[in-house]
Amino acid sequence: MLDLPKEDDAFFFVVFGDRTGGPADGVSVLADAVRDTNLLQPDFVMTVGDLVEGYNEQGPWLEQTAEFKGIMNQLLCPWFPVAGNHDIYWRGPGDRPPGEHEQDFETHFGPLWYAFRHKNCGFIALYSDEGNPLTGEKNFSKPECNVMSDEQLGWLKATLAEFRELDHVFLFLHHPRWIGGSYGDSWEPVHQALLEAANVTAVFAGHIHFMRYDPRDGIEYVALATVGGGQFNQAAAAAATVGGGSSNQARSAGGTIGGGAFNRVLGPYATVGGGGGFFTEQGNRATSDWSTVGGGRANAATATEATIAGGADNTARGPAATIGGGSSNQAAGTRSTVGGGQDNTASGTAATVAGGQRNTASATAATVSGGEANRASGIGSSVPGGTGNQARGRHSFAAGFHARAAHDGAFVWADDAADSLVSAGPRSFQVRASGGIWLYTAPDAATGVVLPAGSGAWSTLSDRHHKTDFAPVDPRSILDRVATLPLQTWRYTTEADGLRHLGPTAQDFHAAFGLGADERHIATVDADGVALAAIQGLWHLVQAQAERLDSLEALVRAQQRQLDALEASRR
Repeated sequence: MLDLPKEDDAFFFVVFGDRTGGPADGVSVLADAVRDTNLLQPDFVMTVGDLVEGYNEQGPWLEQTAEFKGIMNQLLCPWFPVAGNHDIYWRGPGDRPPGEHEQDFETHFGPLWYAFRHKNCGFIALYSDEGNPLTGEKNFSKPECNVMSDEQLGWLKATLAEFRELDHVFLFLHHPRWIGGSYGDSWEPVHQALLEAANVTAVFAGHIHFMRYDPRDGIEYVALATVGGGQFNQAAAAAATVGGGSSNQARSAGGTIGGGAFNRVLGPYATVGGGGGFFTEQGNRATSDWSTVGGGRANAATATEATIAGGADNTARGPAATIGGGSSNQAAGTRSTVGGGQDNTASGTAATVAGGQRNTASATAATVSGGEANRASGIGSSVPGGTGNQARGRHSFAAGFHARAAHDGAFVWADDAADSLVSAGPRSFQVRASGGIWLYTAPDAATGVVLPAGSGAWSTLSDRHHKTDFAPVDPRSILDRVATLPLQTWRYTTEADGLRHLGPTAQDFHAAFGLGADERHIATVDADGVALAAIQGLWHLVQAQAERLDSLEALVRAQQRQLDALEASRR
C-alpha cells in the first residue's frame, strides 16, 4: 500500500491514455502532454497501460522504458503506472520467459497491482494480462486468457473492504473487459464486487485507442484514447493530418482526421472529426472537397462542402448538403438539409426534412418538419408533421393525417377520423375536423363562430354574458327601411359569368341601418338581426291590421243585425 502526502481536501488528477501504437513521434506527443499537465498542476497522474512499444526482448524493452520514464519524470507530481500488453508481451528468438516481461515491469515500474489512498479517496491499479490460468498463455483476443486470478480478485475484494469508509474509489486497468466480445464474460464477478463496495465511482481503461463510455449501475466505465498518435493510421498526402485513433486514413491534400477508428478522408481539405467503430464498415468517410463528418459511425459526406454532424449510416451526397444526426438519412439535393430522425430523405434543391422518420422532401425548397411517412414533392410545398401527408402541388400545404394537397396552392388539413382528404382544386382550402371547428376573434374566446360536429352551418357565438351596450330598436322603423332598401341580383367581379346572387350592397345596408364595422361588409349577425326586427315590425303591422279588421267586422255584424231588424218590422 502506497501513501501520498496529505494536503488540502480538494484535489484533481489526470489520466493518460495509451502511449503506444502510433508513429515514432508519439513520444514527442507524450512530452507535450507532460508539459501541458504541469501547467494544470494536478495532485498526480494515472496511466492505463501500454507505456512502451514492447513486443520485443529485454534490451530494446529497457531502452524504451528508460525513454518513457525520462519523459514522465519531468512531471511536477507523482505518476502511477499500469501494465498493458505492450509492456508485458515478449517477442524475440527462442522461448518466451515465464511471465514474459512481468519481472522487468515489476523491477522498473513497480507492482502489477496495487492501491493507495489520497484525500479520502481510494485508487486501485489492476493487472489485466495475467493470461490463461491453466497454460499461462497471454493473448488479449482469447476469452480464456482474460480471467482475473483468484489471487488478484481476492486482493481486490480485501482492498475494497479496507476502502469502504472512503468517499470515492477509482480503478485503473489496461483492457476494458466490461465490453465483452473477445474479453468474454469474466468481468461480471469483478463488477459485482465493485457494486457491493458501494463507493466505486469510475473505472478507467485503455487499449482500444478511442473513447468509449459505458455507465452501468452507477459506475462510470471509461475507455480512453491514446496519448501519442494511435495506431495503424495513415496521413498520405500533402498537409494531411491524423490526430490519433486507429486505422484511419487521410489520403487527400489538407485532409484531417481527429481520431476514432476506420475513418477515411479522400477529398481535398475534407475532415472527419472522429467516431467510426470496430470494423471497416463502421468508419466515417469524407470523400469530396471540403466535406465534413463530425463523428458517429458509417456516415459519408460525398459531395463538395457536404456536412454530417454525427449519427449513424447517414449520407450527404448533395453539394453543400447537411445532415445534423439521426440514422439512415440522406441529403441528396444541393444545399438540402436533414436535421435528424431516421430514414429521411431531402433530395430537392434547398429541400429540408427537420426530423421524424420515413419523410421525403423531393422538390426545390420543399419542407417536411417532422412526423412519419410524409412527402413534400411540390416546389415550395410544406408538411409540418403528422402522418402520411402529401403536399404534391406547388406551394401547397398538407397537415394532419393522410391529407393530400394535390393541386398548386392548395391547403389541406385532415383529422384522423377517416382516410385521405384530397384537395378540391388549385388554391383551395380544405379542413376536415369531424369534432367541429371553432374560430375566435378575441383573446378570451368570447367572440367567434362555431361549425358544430356534423353541421353544415356556422353558429355565431352570441352569449348574453359576452354582450354589452344593449339598446331597444323600433321594429316598424326597421321594416320601413327594409322596404326601401335597394335589392338586386348580381355577381362578384371574380366570379364566372352566369352566377347570380340576391341582396343589398354593403354601402346601402350600412346607409340604411348603420350596422357593422364598415360600409364594405355585411355581417351575418347584422343581416339576421335586421331580418328578425323587420319580421317583428311586420308582425306588429299585421296585428294592427287584424285588430282593425276585427272592429270593422264587428261594425258590419252590428249593421247587419240592424238591417235584419228593420226588414222584419216591415213585414
